[in-house]
Amino acid sequence: MKTIRITKIISIFIFSLGLIACNEKDVDNVPAPAAVTDLSYVKTNGGAIISYKTLEDKQLSFVKAKYINSQQKEVLKVSSRYDNQIEVDGFVDLNPHTIRLYSVGHNGKESAAAEIEIVPDTSYIDLIKESISFEPILGGVRATWYTPTNKTVFIYVDYSDGENEYQRILSSSLQDTVKMNIKGLDPVEYSFSVTVEDFSNNRTNKMEKGKFTPMPETKLSKANWKVITALSANGTSSEGKTESFIDDVIDLRESGTDNSYFIIHRNNNGGALMFFNEFIVKNGNPLMMVVDMGKEVMISRFVCWQRAFDYPNRILDASGNNTGVSSTYAYYKDDNLKSFLFYATNKLSDITTQNVWDKSIMHCDFGGPFDDGFVPQSKIQEAINGHEFELPEMMGPYRYFVMGLTATYGSEIQACFSEISLYGIEVE
Repeated sequence: MKTIRITKIISIFIFSLGLIACNEKDVDNVPAPAAVTDLSYVKTNGGAIISYKTLEDKQLSFVKAKYINSQQKEVLKVSSRYDNQIEVDGFVDLNPHTIRLYSVGHNGKESAAAEIEIVPDTSYIDLIKESISFEPILGGVRATWYTPTNKTVFIYVDYSDGENEYQRILSSSLQDTVKMNIKGLDPVEYSFSVTVEDFSNNRTNKMEKGKFTPMPETKLSKANWKVITALSANGTSSEGKTESFIDDVIDLRESGTDNSYFIIHRNNNGGALMFFNEFIVKNGNPLMMVVDMGKEVMISRFVCWQRAFDYPNRILDASGNNTGVSSTYAYYKDDNLKSFLFYATNKLSDITTQNVWDKSIMHCDFGGPFDDGFVPQSKIQEAINGHEFELPEMMGPYRYFVMGLTATYGSEIQACFSEISLYGIEVE
């Protein structure tokens, strides 16, 4: 019985090998698909869209274009068997370029090349370079340009105050008018120039764009700021104080005298942390901090600091008392605030849950959490310096602002936060 069974297995194996050999032979006997025909093209900025025709062929897998771009690198582009167009790009000149198209079968065989010579239109990176303009804004300049395509571009902005050289890299990938701000500049004259690069590493020549002086931006005084307690969460718990987030004292882990943060504990706020989400905002009493700035201000950006003191890793004195100093940072840990909505208005009557949700100026997130609890040093330094949030346009004038708390880094018991500072102009 075993001999019969083994014989059957051997027979099936030999038969399968025969089928494989036949299939391989059949594949080898299938010719390459026919070459594409009727080639034509339409210019694009830095390339072309090539149209073609293919014959009905079940063996056709795709069409491939092969050419050399302006970086003298060979480029391959493919198009589905169901399409009749293929786009080529990567050119920064107006010279003729030869493009070779191949039909490729399921067996990998290629047809003979069908050639077409294309002359691209002016490269989009040159058009972008020409369109870039600058204008002074509070604490910086605004760069504006038009992108005629949805391809990724990188804009290298070089600027100098006469003594120091700086560079910022801006990027966009949308076909649209783009506006981006370069902030943190002193109110002195800077000369600006730009270079534009595409994803193929083609670069334009550097172009001078003129001299501009940023408008002076100031840190807004907190002397008259007050927390409107009737509308705000209770942040006074343990050493935490509700008003600590606007006292101009930033919490550090190395000092025992600067424990300046609020601690919003659920026991002092209805038994649960009601973070902002659309349901809670419209049906409950979400956690928010409402501040009266005492006068109207124009707001251009704001900077936030997390709690730094890490209670589980606190350092005790010889008597076992808490020194207020910790050996590690509390940044990005469970009970630190992770995100919030920022909203501003001139009317206290506008500070309803519905308005705060629907009309928020910005949703702010400090980033993370991080894999395996490891926080990169760059993110630690960002927390030390303060998380900066730049408004797309200068907003205001406003008298009141709201922080609507949306999440911690995991805690459902308490939320901690150290400081917020606003920048802009005080209205006289």
